[in-house]
Amino acid sequence: MKVVYWSSKSESTHRFVQKLNIENIRLPLNGTCEVEIDEPFILILPSYGDTVETAIPKVVNRFLANKKNSSLMRGVIGGGNTDFGSKFCIAAKVVSHFFRTRLLYQFEISGTPTDVSNVQEIIQKQLRIENGSNS
Repeated sequence: MKVVYWSSKSESTHRFVQKLNIENIRLPLNGTCEVEIDEPFILILPSYGDTVETAIPKVVNRFLANKKNSSLMRGVIGGGNTDFGSKFCIAAKVVSHFFRTRLLYQFEISGTPTDVSNVQEIIQKQLRIENGSNS
C-alpha cells in the first residue's frame, strides 16, 4: 500500500509522511500533475482553503481527475491545525465526500508519535484487506 501526499509550503504533512517510513509519492506543490498510480494508495493532505470550493489543492484535483488514480484511492487522511475550527482537515473531508472514499484519520500539524503509530496500523490493515486477509 502506497501513500500519495501533497504538502503545502509549511511542510508539516511532508514531515508527518517521512515519520511513517513507508513508500510514498509526493505530488508537486503546484503546476501540472503528471503522476499516475498503478496500485492502491492512501491519500494524505493538509487542510487547505476555507470553503468546499477551495479545499482541495488544484494539483490534487488534477491528480484525482485521472479516473485510474481516483479508482485506486482506498482512503484519505487529513492533517491540519485545530485552531482552524470547523475547517480542520477540510481538504480530507471534501475528498472523502466527493470521491466517496473513507476518511481514515485526522492529525494535527506534524502529528504525534501516537498519530504516526495509528496511521501505520491503518496502512497495514488496509494492506491486509487488499491482499485478502483480514487478520
